[in-house]
Amino acid sequence: MKVDYKLTINGKAFKHHSRLLSLSLTDNSGFEADSLNLNLSDFDRLLQIPEKDAVIHLDIILGDNIFNMGDFKVSTLNYTNPPATLNINAISADFSSEFLTSRNKKYNDTTLKGVLDIIAGRNKLAVSISKELANTKITYLAQHNESDANLITRLAQDHNAKASIKNKKIIFVAKDDKQTPSGKEIPKISIFSSDVTSFSYQESERNEKITGIKAYYHDNSKGTRKVVIVGSDKNTRDIKKTFASKERAEIAAKSKLNELSANAKKLSLTAVLDHANVFALCPLKTKGLKEKIDAVSWQIEKVTHNLSSSGYLVNIEAVEMPKAEKMKEVKKTKKVTKKQLENTRIGKDEVRDEQY
Repeated sequence: MKVDYKLTINGKAFKHHSRLLSLSLTDNSGFEADSLNLNLSDFDRLLQIPEKDAVIHLDIILGDNIFNMGDFKVSTLNYTNPPATLNINAISADFSSEFLTSRNKKYNDTTLKGVLDIIAGRNKLAVSISKELANTKITYLAQHNESDANLITRLAQDHNAKASIKNKKIIFVAKDDKQTPSGKEIPKISIFSSDVTSFSYQESERNEKITGIKAYYHDNSKGTRKVVIVGSDKNTRDIKKTFASKERAEIAAKSKLNELSANAKKLSLTAVLDHANVFALCPLKTKGLKEKIDAVSWQIEKVTHNLSSSGYLVNIEAVEMPKAEKMKEVKKTKKVTKKQLENTRIGKDEVRDEQY
């Protein structure tokens, strides 16, 4: 199979294929920026050093297929001699400095999509959000000395969702969603033992002692603080925040229970593939490794595409997907006692500042 690549730097083709010593592209989940690392030979001393912040576009060519791997902005350059080599590290062009800058802002009487639209607008991005989450009501949300990246991560955690930036677009979908916001099926990656050159499987004890999560919310109609329990009330853990509504409390508790009860199974593997359509957050199924490993439904957390004189290799890090039965709810709502209310009562503004 033909293995090749195409690079452009600020729109100009990089034609010196013989200079490539190694290339690695890391695709991360969440808001850790994707990165591209190039190691180039300057054997004839004619290699031009690009400007910092130059934009590099990468295509990987496998056989007759060309895979668009995205745009990356040069962040660090390192030239050494001997041997005469240039190392270039670049991060996804989707991440601007503004996106990582702390700011203060308040969002009132809007929706989850409304908040994301505002964030996307000031960062010159688009928004792609699941229909089921788009109209989620946001009564009040405070962004205090917090970056947009951190705020979206916080929103994803509180709404049992996963968020990332890909191709100049904020992606925001439910954790158990099997479709993209556009309605397309999220591609499932199948890897056979014959593809794998090495792998490592790890299983550690999960937190089975926690059976449920308590989340509190403020009942404005009665001026009381109430509680919902997701899971069993046999051995619970509390979320310290007081939420603006019962619905928000339930979502946060559901997300936290899912996080704590997830089985701590991890898989790392290196494979030789005939395609580059492997991305973070894609479902993964293995076949022929070990029966116990193949039985797990995996979700990819990180992918590294490697290209060198040895060919094309993919490193994958995956974790066990949350199981549907762990998301079942046993809900209880009760009025706290007067003494409990007095011990936990906080001012109206303080309650509002904690809401999502």
